[in-house]
Amino acid sequence: MLLNPIQYMKKLFTTLLTLIPLMGLAQGTNFISGDWESILKRAKAENKIIFVDCYFEGCMPCKQMDLKVYPDKNVGDALNKDFISFKTDVFKEDIGKKLSRKYGVHGFPSFLFITPEGHLIDQSSGFFGTTKLIDYLNQILELNKAGKYKKYSPD
Repeated sequence: MLLNPIQYMKKLFTTLLTLIPLMGLAQGTNFISGDWESILKRAKAENKIIFVDCYFEGCMPCKQMDLKVYPDKNVGDALNKDFISFKTDVFKEDIGKKLSRKYGVHGFPSFLFITPEGHLIDQSSGFFGTTKLIDYLNQILELNKAGKYKKYSPD
C-alpha cells in the first residue's frame, strides 16, 4: 500500500522522534563484552586502563549509574578515550566472581581500574555522579602515569 505524501511525512516524523533519543545514548560509555583474556589483549593493544564495573542485578545505585552516569556524553568521552570499559555481574558471571574475590570487592557498584598487566591502580565503590566520576578518572590516569598501584593479596 502506497502512502500519500502527508501520511509519508507523518510516518517519517514519528520514526525520527523515536530514533533521536536513541542516538543520544550512543554518546555515552561503550562497554565491551568478552572473556578476560580478550579484554587484556585489547587493553594492551590500545594502551588503555581497564575499567571494571562490578554490579549485581537489583542494586539500585548500580542501576542509577546505568541510567544517569554512563549515558552522559562527558563520562562517555572520558571513559572511551582512555579506558576499556567492562561490566560484570558478581553473582551471575564467573569473571565477576573471580575479579571480586581477587580484588576484594565489598560494596556495590564497585569500580576496579586495572592495567593491561594486571596491576590494580585503584578501586572504589558506591554511586558516583558525573562530575565526581570524571574527576576520579583523571586521578586514576595520574596514578597510572606515576606507576602507583595498590598492593593486594593474590589469594
